[in-house]
Amino acid sequence: MINIQFQMSNEIKVKINEVIYEIANTFIEFFEDDGFDIIMPSIFPPSLVRENFSSCQNVIYDLRDYSKDKYKHSLNPLYQYALFHLIDWYIDLSDSSEEIIVDTSSLENLIPEFPDDKYFIDNLHNLEEYKEFMFDDWDFLHIEDYVKIYFELPNYFNQYGIDLSEYLDLIPKDIAREYLELEKNKGTTNNRKEKIVRTIYEAIVTKEKDPIRLKNTSETQLSDDIADLLISSLREDKIIVVREQPMGFALKGPGELDFYIYSNIEGNEEIAIGENKEWGNFEKQIKQLIGYMNERIEFGFTIVFNKSTQLKTVLNRRKEFLNDFYIEHENVRYFETLEMILDFNEMSNVLVTKHRHPESEQIFELYHFVCNAYRPERKSAAKQARLK
Repeated sequence: MINIQFQMSNEIKVKINEVIYEIANTFIEFFEDDGFDIIMPSIFPPSLVRENFSSCQNVIYDLRDYSKDKYKHSLNPLYQYALFHLIDWYIDLSDSSEEIIVDTSSLENLIPEFPDDKYFIDNLHNLEEYKEFMFDDWDFLHIEDYVKIYFELPNYFNQYGIDLSEYLDLIPKDIAREYLELEKNKGTTNNRKEKIVRTIYEAIVTKEKDPIRLKNTSETQLSDDIADLLISSLREDKIIVVREQPMGFALKGPGELDFYIYSNIEGNEEIAIGENKEWGNFEKQIKQLIGYMNERIEFGFTIVFNKSTQLKTVLNRRKEFLNDFYIEHENVRYFETLEMILDFNEMSNVLVTKHRHPESEQIFELYHFVCNAYRPERKSAAKQARLK
């Protein structure tokens, strides 16, 4: 039996599967003797018919067999694609979506088990409705569009929540290979990003273990210490970390980035930029970072160096500011915060925001760290302990 996601009485599922059997069996009886060559490209993507004709035939026979046996079969996108077009073919054949092809008299005295049972019974012969309740969605019909978006706007594509690897049978082989290669590289990119983010976090945690020294550390010294750890950690990946890099827009010329991270294995690949500022300059820090950024840079990060304010206050105000953040230009809002993730990957006080590049519409991420040197309560406790 082909599984149906919607809740309905089992007797109705059996009847729906009988309808599917009739559709698949009729198709086979029409074309089995003379061959499926002519009709198959209307049921499957033409490239798949050409490259793997026998697989297409097997899907048709499987659909017929699945609808009769007692196993519960969940259809993958290729089978969904074929079933959808088989239903379309049968509607055209019968010239009516109301064609009665199974006996439903056994359902006349059925006591409804679920609220929608009556709907399914009323539409057992309405094949147009099968296009609705046999499929969770119609993503398999729009793969060409999704693939185009994936290649042209990969970050924007993530909003769709589509895993193209589930649809490879519906994609031409050369495009599928290109997709798999990009996904492989993306995996490397994601690992690289996580390594950078975790290295910054670990550097901050290490500095916070010595609060007295951290309190006396300057903003520049903190940036140098974090950069040193990044350089050491990323050296084997051939990733370069530069301090005080001229870049972007400033009032009288290019400003200087606290952190500029790139790889020159294959040309100059910009990876990340970052700014470290003492608390009180956070609004300026974010706007400065975005001004330095461009659509080729993978992500950005901020480090708030807090020496004078309760940590809870810093975290709350940072969250409030980022939640409502945008840059206005000619009465249009840009760089609005699209999404916010707190305690990213269980890293305490690390916050991630997502924004959109106006030039490319791609989504980019900003990672926000806090290095906290303000711990008056613990200092007081230690002082009182010494007095005793």
